[in-house]
Amino acid sequence: TASGGPSQWALRTRANLPRSTPHQHIVTGTHMRLDIAEWQFWLDDQPRILRLAWLPYAQLKTGAWRDACERARDAGIQGLLVPISWEHHAPAADVLDLDGSTDARRDLTRLLSIVADVDLGLVPIAMPADFGTTAARLPAWLLGPNREPPSLWDRAYRDATGGWHEALVQTVAAIAPDAALLWALTEPPGPDRADAAAVTAYQSWLTTRYEETLDLAREWQREVGSFERVAAPQPDAVPAEQRDWLLFDASVRAEALSRLSRPVHDYLPEVSTALCIPDTRQALARAVQLQSATHLLAIVADDETAVVAQLNTIALDEGRAATVWQQPAITRSRSETASPVEGRGLWRQSIASLARGSRSLSWTVAASSQADSNTPALGTRPAAERVARLLDDYEELLVHSTPVHDPLVVLWDGLSELVTAPDEALSDTSSGHFLTLLGAAGWQPECLDLSALDDETLGEFRAAIVIGHGYLDLESYGRLVVYAVGGGHVLTFGTPIYADESGRRINTRILYPRPSIAPSARGTGLWRRLVNRFRGQHTPILGTESDKVPLASAPLTFEAGPGDNLWWRWHGSRRGPAVAYRAEARQGSTTVIGTPLQTPPTGSSADRAIARRLVTDLLEPLVPRRLEPEPHLSLDLALRQVEPGGVLLFAGNAGPAQRGAIQLRSLEALGLDGPPRADVIAMAGDSSARIADEGSALSVVVDAGDALVVRLQ
Repeated sequence: TASGGPSQWALRTRANLPRSTPHQHIVTGTHMRLDIAEWQFWLDDQPRILRLAWLPYAQLKTGAWRDACERARDAGIQGLLVPISWEHHAPAADVLDLDGSTDARRDLTRLLSIVADVDLGLVPIAMPADFGTTAARLPAWLLGPNREPPSLWDRAYRDATGGWHEALVQTVAAIAPDAALLWALTEPPGPDRADAAAVTAYQSWLTTRYEETLDLAREWQREVGSFERVAAPQPDAVPAEQRDWLLFDASVRAEALSRLSRPVHDYLPEVSTALCIPDTRQALARAVQLQSATHLLAIVADDETAVVAQLNTIALDEGRAATVWQQPAITRSRSETASPVEGRGLWRQSIASLARGSRSLSWTVAASSQADSNTPALGTRPAAERVARLLDDYEELLVHSTPVHDPLVVLWDGLSELVTAPDEALSDTSSGHFLTLLGAAGWQPECLDLSALDDETLGEFRAAIVIGHGYLDLESYGRLVVYAVGGGHVLTFGTPIYADESGRRINTRILYPRPSIAPSARGTGLWRRLVNRFRGQHTPILGTESDKVPLASAPLTFEAGPGDNLWWRWHGSRRGPAVAYRAEARQGSTTVIGTPLQTPPTGSSADRAIARRLVTDLLEPLVPRRLEPEPHLSLDLALRQVEPGGVLLFAGNAGPAQRGAIQLRSLEALGLDGPPRADVIAMAGDSSARIADEGSALSVVVDAGDALVVRLQ
């Protein structure tokens, strides 16, 4: 913002909200004590990071509300993002239930009191409707005879909307005066949707309604400062590729926002992963907008040194440890490019410079656009020297305090080369883009041989795989999940990562780190050595809980037990959880298993195909099985024998929005000792499993979009 003017607070997000149109928000309250991974706020052109857990209370049983809040708090979450739906609280035209008078699940006052008791911050999202989904999210009594949505200019509709907003603000203000109330402004419903002028007029009217509501907000948050409306850009004026993060900005005083969050460097021990956009200057700006709070900011710049310096300042001044390498500028514009030999030398020097002082503190990012080169990614000399100087100033910020953040290897868009030819230069000639993230002392990118590392370094190393399939794009909010093999640690990160020329989607190759991988030319193979090196090490991250894992408590990590070696990771998102578990396989090796499950109504067919493929193929069931699904539904199920003497059963429902049942008969074929017993290890909804038919069968019921892990023994 201009010097002396009001501070601009632009809320940027690309996840968690129902998506079909650009999402705009106006912030009506700003006193927050939150730290949220899915949201980024900017204050005076400096990023302020807030993280919170998504709490869809309407989908949970009322008895699970407090448990979900406590789990989030115990996991380090400081606030909850709570969607408050008009349709949920307005069962009839003359009924607005915010205190549970008609249904306990509508008791918003109780939920707000629980959040306050647990000492969590609160960010309610007021949802008059997700207008982009037509009538799906409008109260039924507002719809016409054929369930068509009302016109934008229907007076009854306007009055009802205004009454809903006013009642909600008053309720929140009475119980949670420190809440930051967000309004969801999207494309309007009704026959006028295609009329740009009508949409503009409607947004203007709706904004006026919200400004009236701001008067109420001022009464219970006077300490925040003055509010000034900032005109939102119209959707038609925004390029299509940017609409996913089009936001409705609000201006407030700088002193009011200084309490929002601690600087990023206070959370540095949580930094563990990286983002990369090897694209244009516009894409670089998009990376800064979309990067997540717990992610190491690693930007691959274009061929202008000035851009590198600017982005390094943003990253490092906020406490992030990042090295920015330029692409080796085939066009040889203004930057001084390095020869392949010089580039490789710079790479080694940077590794050595970053690694000094600790074996588990260094991160280096590089990208290559030379399709005809077999050399590692190169950087320009000015960029590398500037980065080295900046990192020297922030060396103390590079120390990671937990074993979760030991050096990580992510091989991007060239994973198959790692397995088939680990000793060759790391380059991907098919796409022209290749990213490596390396961070171990003495690591040489052109040789993936761990034998050169001493035992101490190798013991600190955590290898990781990227689980993905096909295209993950902004349209579907795809996510990648990274899981570490070593020490039982689990790492995750979201995917604002783009690799093609448009900057919109990325093509990933699945890497299956299983015993069937062929050894490399050097002998045992990288992955085989890694899994054998860390086999038997199981260090829990957040505890050893074994009961139900509500989706709302994401992100949490649980271990089933010392003998089960099973990890269950929920990574909350708009489209449901990403699920993964790891189990000891026979033949003395560890299998890493990942299954992204998406909510069926919003997940694409490709997502469901991923789940089916990973369940049926990656798990490689080791025992015979007979499945008898109900005629109207089929569930994905896989079995894995584990030690000592048991079977892990994984059931996933990636079908339509309905529950499904499946029966596993002939349990004697599993080779269990004695009468079978089924212990549910992890689930999200109301799924269940029980022994049926006098011990001869296992009956499994799985909610839509849910997954269930059962131990049979």
